Amino acid sequence: MISFENVDFSYNDNQIIKNLSFKLNDGESLLITGHSGCGKTTVARLILGLLMPDSGKISAPEKISTVFQEDRLISKFNVRKNIYLPLSKHRYGFADKLISEFGFDDIANSSISRLSGGMKRRIAIIRAIAYGGNALILDEPFNGIDSRNVSLIKDIIMREYTEKSKSVIIISHNKSDVVATNSKILEL
Repeated sequence: MISFENVDFSYNDNQIIKNLSFKLNDGESLLITGHSGCGKTTVARLILGLLMPDSGKISAPEKISTVFQEDRLISKFNVRKNIYLPLSKHRYGFADKLISEFGFDDIANSSISRLSGGMKRRIAIIRAIAYGGNALILDEPFNGIDSRNVSLIKDIIMREYTEKSKSVIIISHNKSDVVATNSKILEL
């Protein structure tokens, strides 16, 4: 479960989040949307413990898989090594299964620097799913990815997270980025 209870957060004297409360039960998905600069990414950083609220209470699982707005891949590593980087060895087999599902078997040993932006984005998503956190946060995850691959990603997220009672939060400007038809929507 992920919850905010009356959370406030400010950068210097600029209040970004005021009295925010929501609850996301295990197995539910939430789309956080709103205009640029309204605090969507700040909410994710608060959940992850990268920022501390000025007031209020935040509850979240300890192990959370995350895809940030930037892919955060290491250009000198190949695809497989980038995916394996945060994983324990017992997760490598699952990572390889995801590499196949995404159709990346032929490029698994290729340099990241030779790939398109959409391919890099999918690799960041594979890495997060392979990590196997108790919740998944994706910040603008589908930028540069075609609709067929977005559909595949959503299906895999449903299978590996919501159907296994793990929460999913997607941060996006696009309301069509919901994972499931019953996703909650939080507009900031």
